[in-house]
Amino acid sequence: MHIIANDNSAIAINWNDENISYGELQQRVENYRRALPDSQGQIIALCLNNSPDFIALYLACWCNKLIPMPVNPDLRCHEIVELLKQADSQVLVLEENHWSSFGDRLCEAPRLAVISSLRNRQIRQVYSTKGLSEPELPGEDVALILHTSGTSALPKAVMISGQALQHIIEGRIRTANIGSDSKAVIASSLYHSVGLYQCLAYLKQGAQFALLEGYDVAKMTAKVNEILPTHLIMVVEAFERLLGHPDINSNSFANIRFACIGADKVTESVQKAFFKVTQRFLSTSYGMTELSWIMVNRNPADSDCLALGSPTEGVDVKLIDSAGKEVARGEVGEIIASSPKMMTGYWRSWGEDDLPFIDNKWIKTGDLACRDSNGLFWFMGRRKDIIVLPGGDNISPLEIESHILRIPGVKSCIVAAIPAGDDLYAELAPEEPHAFIVSDIDYSQQQILERLRPLLSNYKLPRKVHFVAEIPRGSSRKISRRLLLDWLVEQEQAG
Repeated sequence: MHIIANDNSAIAINWNDENISYGELQQRVENYRRALPDSQGQIIALCLNNSPDFIALYLACWCNKLIPMPVNPDLRCHEIVELLKQADSQVLVLEENHWSSFGDRLCEAPRLAVISSLRNRQIRQVYSTKGLSEPELPGEDVALILHTSGTSALPKAVMISGQALQHIIEGRIRTANIGSDSKAVIASSLYHSVGLYQCLAYLKQGAQFALLEGYDVAKMTAKVNEILPTHLIMVVEAFERLLGHPDINSNSFANIRFACIGADKVTESVQKAFFKVTQRFLSTSYGMTELSWIMVNRNPADSDCLALGSPTEGVDVKLIDSAGKEVARGEVGEIIASSPKMMTGYWRSWGEDDLPFIDNKWIKTGDLACRDSNGLFWFMGRRKDIIVLPGGDNISPLEIESHILRIPGVKSCIVAAIPAGDDLYAELAPEEPHAFIVSDIDYSQQQILERLRPLLSNYKLPRKVHFVAEIPRGSSRKISRRLLLDWLVEQEQAG
């Protein structure tokens, strides 16, 4: 799979104070290619933090026709072991400090045959065993395995074919108008599609990007002001942090051609903050690990800056009701999509009866939307997030959130279905809406409810309002219902 451009002298990656040329990156790829197994189709788990070597290892895997499977390095040891068991991966590459902290516990994965540590651009084998049977392989057409964020369920291993990956990269290039003169700042994690697909698109075009270790706002701000990027694609939380930094001004975005926000619900406050600095609104993207970008709202106006947008090139979208019938324009339905970018399926983690496919062509997203008279799609919530009260009434969290976000001083909020009663993890218990709010103003629960009563029916009012310093988010920086429950339990235990 050819991804890197051929201009060896051009700068590919800015990493800390180091500029890495395309030629130097190619040499790293070759070094890692020789150190990796040559068993075609074998899954190679990569448990690494952001770095140029992480990118080189992806590319080296593809040179050897191996299947890279990135693993979040922030996971606990037992969580990593479970992912390795689930994938039947026999090779794990991690950073040396991870091996020293986990030690022999990683060997609890029964079929893990080789563990290698990465240090100073060298792969050193730290554990190996022999006599294991041949691993089960996903198939010759699979090029990549990514895990879903698992915001409402356990992560699933998504298989992306080589052909689909090429469509994804080419689609990113055309949608974002990426050229050889493009410059970008990438703070998103390379074990998620948001960061990985950006890198691959820029490398394909011979562009230059600064790679950061994560969403450290001071480092993001400094790098944006240093290189003045033409492209900036980040999650909602990252843009919120960046736009709130005092050193960000109109000059920071003087060269911006494509600034896009996604991976979570876009808020009015972040759009207003970007407009204040640039006199334009952020483009918005909507997608899923199983298909990449489904819709993009390029250069929106004030009236539609919160819309999901329209389908990207090569993607067909429909809205269907619970019976599978397409709904009329203006009505709410579940988003289903079809594209050559679509995954081939879930690897060893989902039964055939539970696959989200319709007629082997369409994939169900679980998200609800409506389509306006201009053809733009608007997010209306997740089907699983709909709160079902004991009396049978349904509540849309999005409706409640939209009113809370208009209260002065409220920066962000999430309304979630919380089991009523003492067992917060009970799956079949009646549900009730709770609001989690981040606010600059010291409100009481009663003051919030008083503002909502004229706007919402009584049964839609949150049963409890929790004021938090920040909204709990998972590794992909998406809001996680499970973390909300964990936070509630911690508060109760703390008294």
